[in-house]
Amino acid sequence: MVLGNGFPRSPSDLIHCIESQWSSATIVPKCGCIYLWNVDNGSESSLKVQMEQESSLLVGAMGSRAKEFAIKQDIRLDYTYGVIDKCLLRATGGENALILTSEGMVGRVEERVAIFCRDSRLQIALIPL
Repeated sequence: MVLGNGFPRSPSDLIHCIESQWSSATIVPKCGCIYLWNVDNGSESSLKVQMEQESSLLVGAMGSRAKEFAIKQDIRLDYTYGVIDKCLLRATGGENALILTSEGMVGRVEERVAIFCRDSRLQIALIPL
């Protein structure tokens, strides 16, 4: 398969060498997490503490009440549409995100994150605050 000088004899030998190296390597990306804040049930002070602890936290708001909450609390929003997908994408890159949403959408966020984790085989923690 490989000549004495360490070079593959043919393209198929080269492919085999590459595949054998990749098959023995286990690559597990370090994912970030997604914090979930229900704007209908929560203490604004604990949210502020969490946001101060993570200065690079990306924040998205789903729904009118969540966006109004962000305005009242002077929270800068990074995402106002496609929030779940954008936060999942950032989490796959190792960044943490915060989703502000109302009671009625909490289940939808949990469902989407669970489906994404199942399909992608990645572990992204969803942490209710």
